[in-house]
Amino acid sequence: FFCCLSFLCSGQSSAQGHVFPGDANAAGHVNHYDLLPLTYAFGSVGPARPTGEGDVPEEILALWSDAFPDGTNYIHCDADGNGIVNLLDLTRFFSNNGIVHDPTDQALPQTFISSSQFTLLFNDGDPINPMDISGAFEVPLAVVPTGGEEEINGIAFEISWDPQFVSSVTFAYDPSWLGEDGQAISYINADENTIQIAVGRLGPNPNSGGGLLGQLSIIGVEDLVGLMPTNPDTTIGFVDFNDISIVDGGFVSVQSTGQPLQFTGISAVSSTNPEVQAIEATIFPNPSRAEVNVISDQGFQRID
Repeated sequence: FFCCLSFLCSGQSSAQGHVFPGDANAAGHVNHYDLLPLTYAFGSVGPARPTGEGDVPEEILALWSDAFPDGTNYIHCDADGNGIVNLLDLTRFFSNNGIVHDPTDQALPQTFISSSQFTLLFNDGDPINPMDISGAFEVPLAVVPTGGEEEINGIAFEISWDPQFVSSVTFAYDPSWLGEDGQAISYINADENTIQIAVGRLGPNPNSGGGLLGQLSIIGVEDLVGLMPTNPDTTIGFVDFNDISIVDGGFVSVQSTGQPLQFTGISAVSSTNPEVQAIEATIFPNPSRAEVNVISDQGFQRID
């Protein structure tokens, strides 16, 4: 799918008049997208807030001199109110992630769009050969510029999958590209069927080009009731990108696309074997630790 960044900054909203620790884009909630403005403003200074110790919205009495392109003031990045954006503010972001302090607010579409464009690719865009899904397999995730040596200051997105076919997914960040100089902060949060990922470089300090962002480890569902009774049992699984947000060195939104991952999983044991063929039946999925399907022209008697 195609995505123009739409979740970084909230524009003018009710949250703009208050500061909530960790809600750096003033969108009414704290999530992985807040890491991008927080790291971008890292090292900035402004008026301190005398009551910046709590985790409740605080009314803004004095704005900072700096603001993001959409008008969101840097004061929202000062989570602890001490007048400087530093590691203490990142700590408050991590601890408050997931908190919704203003459910009426929503992130508004970002209207400042860069001419740059990036694509997120699994496995360098190459197809994955059919595989046994009873164990884990790893897939590289890369960020690739489509127009040459584009610049990137931060990226945030979500990965999702269908739990009917995928048992679990984990992501291991690789700092060899975006954080090669040690000037980047990463955040990874896994929910039941999604992973939220964000990487932001400290200050207006973009990297050029693209590179490896990390490795995805995927475990398929072994006991797949409902597969076609083929030999061997197979299924198609998907892992997809959601809401990709990328900013350049001016904190301007960058156009982005994500190419979903499709893989074919093969059961470790074929759906038929000599013992089964003795009763002229097809049993699937096989192996299974739960419900199975049996197809046969022979009659069956239930035994309780």
